[in-house]
Amino acid sequence: MEGTSFYKSILKKAWNITKKFKSLWFFGLFVAILGTSGSYEIMSRVISRPTTKPGIISGTLEGLQNGLSGSGTMSFFQGLWQVLTNDPQTFALMIIILVISIAITIFFIWLSVISQIGIIKNINDITNSKKPTINEGIDFATKKFWPTLGINIVLRIIFFIIFVILGWALIAWSPFGGLGAAAYYVALLIFIVVIFILSFVVRAQIYYLTLKNLNVFGALKTAFNAFRKNWLVVLELTVLLFAIYTIATFIVALVGAMAITFPLILLFYYTIPAWLTSLLSVASLAIAITISFFITSVVISFQWVVWVLFLNQLNTSRGLSGIARGAKKLLSYIRK
Repeated sequence: MEGTSFYKSILKKAWNITKKFKSLWFFGLFVAILGTSGSYEIMSRVISRPTTKPGIISGTLEGLQNGLSGSGTMSFFQGLWQVLTNDPQTFALMIIILVISIAITIFFIWLSVISQIGIIKNINDITNSKKPTINEGIDFATKKFWPTLGINIVLRIIFFIIFVILGWALIAWSPFGGLGAAAYYVALLIFIVVIFILSFVVRAQIYYLTLKNLNVFGALKTAFNAFRKNWLVVLELTVLLFAIYTIATFIVALVGAMAITFPLILLFYYTIPAWLTSLLSVASLAIAITISFFITSVVISFQWVVWVLFLNQLNTSRGLSGIARGAKKLLSYIRK
């Protein structure tokens, strides 16, 4: 596979499939809820303001510190006991809400994992000139649910450990000034590469588990070998898709900002009733959410189509990265 032509052909084919088969958007939306669209959304949140308050990292560490502090924990249980003894009806309502919330969370986790398997199966069927439905993808996915859930849980645990380590590094090295900041950025860069690698290996593992009927460990070994033989292509494709994801994220953020500011702009130039302002605010927010969901589902679907096509291609040939292709041309030119 030639570098430039490979990327061009696979991205073009992936985009055509994504546009044509809108049923993939359903799976893409719920895969995004699970957050396994890749390392893209995770890295966006990790990289965000790493020297001040980097979202997941500091949030995780602060949560651990607050959870381990005795006073906060005791205050929570004391308040809970007071509600139970003084107002049992409110306590019962809290329990009902908690149970419903847990049930909804479990349902969305189930649907997200099912969507992750279903989108791989349906994309593969599409490449074999079939027209799969959402129901076919869901029915197939139920057979592979538990091993795929286990894979995702292990990945999340690893990500959590990485975030805790980075959070510790951020706090421990901050007193050392520029040297500490430099050490932190080196660690951050290393973990970014690790996250990218893990994301591909897990994605490939689920692919081999789903389509090649391998067990969890056999699929993991095959996925790791696929990365080892094509690591440069994988990293290049990951960076390319990360750029596409970043652009999509910017568009979603822009749409959200426009939705929030639209009613305020009207208030600045016109005198309109409060009820109309509220109505416009709700309508703008609903439109923004709809557009955001639409963009997210399309982008995530496109990413998965790219990776499935890429893994399908590896079954017949080996990828040649753009960097390797450029180096090959340069050496040929020098020899002449």
